[in-house]
Amino acid sequence: MLLDDKIKDIIIEAALLAPSADNSQPWQFTWHTTGTLSIWCDPLLSGEATDKTYVLTDLAIGAVLESIKLQALNLGFKTELSYFPDPDPLHVALISFSNQTNNKTNSSDCELARFIPDRHTDRRFPFKGKLDESTINQLSKSLNDDNCELFTFTDNKAIAPYISLIKKAEAVRFKAETLHHELFKTVNFQDPTPSQGMTLDMLGIEPFARPFFRYMNTWKNMQKLNKIGACNMIAIRSVSLPIKMSPALCLISVANTSRQDIVKAGQQILRFWLEATKLGLSVHPYAAPGVLTLAKPTLDPKLSAELEEVASGLTSQMSHSTKALMFFRVGYKKGLPVRSHRKSSESMRKKVS
Repeated sequence: MLLDDKIKDIIIEAALLAPSADNSQPWQFTWHTTGTLSIWCDPLLSGEATDKTYVLTDLAIGAVLESIKLQALNLGFKTELSYFPDPDPLHVALISFSNQTNNKTNSSDCELARFIPDRHTDRRFPFKGKLDESTINQLSKSLNDDNCELFTFTDNKAIAPYISLIKKAEAVRFKAETLHHELFKTVNFQDPTPSQGMTLDMLGIEPFARPFFRYMNTWKNMQKLNKIGACNMIAIRSVSLPIKMSPALCLISVANTSRQDIVKAGQQILRFWLEATKLGLSVHPYAAPGVLTLAKPTLDPKLSAELEEVASGLTSQMSHSTKALMFFRVGYKKGLPVRSHRKSSESMRKKVS
């Protein structure tokens, strides 16, 4: 069906608020004359070292699709998603819309849609509080795809092995030149409100650490710092301390890892995140262990071996029928962090013939 321009704008605004790795926003959209909506990978922002198999892009687009689906439902429209509808690997989804023909609108999903503007990443710590069984169950029930499963760990002994693996994967990002370059090109040191990427405020870098972080910006300097163990110190600061000072660590796993499965997993990640937001929880994602072991970036053999150790470690912690995809530390934190901004909807529009 044909949607009016106002409805289209509301739907796209919800899509723009979906999360993406380092706020890269690696997607584009096209409204067709038939009233359908296409979502595409942005070829300038997809397929790089940590996205070699499009895992980061597909997760981001999955979150975009779920935002669209939830917002459309909240507006009274059903959606039908067709994944990878043609041979073009950059054309990830075609969405059609229809009116709700009955009154059986999923009220819980409509409620999730109302938290789309509030969802954000919170890199501050410590997180406080305790996740009770009711909260844990509500988070688990937010997932509605059998390919994905949510694990919530609140016991320090259960969390400890995962901290070690997340820390090892995070350190690799600062040991490899390609991964270092990919990370720092998303950091904006000048503009306090960039429409894409991150600032030091958004990254939660404390004022005393900012000169050090700026120095790390060039690979030559990073190499010097790594000689005195900087990559491991960064991992302790960004992984070990925050997770240990949070009441819970969550993990979303996947049974299958085709591109379509990863896109759908991105939808589940957003559902979990919106439910956490609804429950008043702060959320900080850790993608490196799952994403790097899925993306298999071309690295020095020694670093590739380190990622294999991470993959083996994750497998030993879990059943062989499921694979760790994304970790999140969660808890309660008063106030709001500095939040990232978004590109304009017009800049995301893809022109197709």
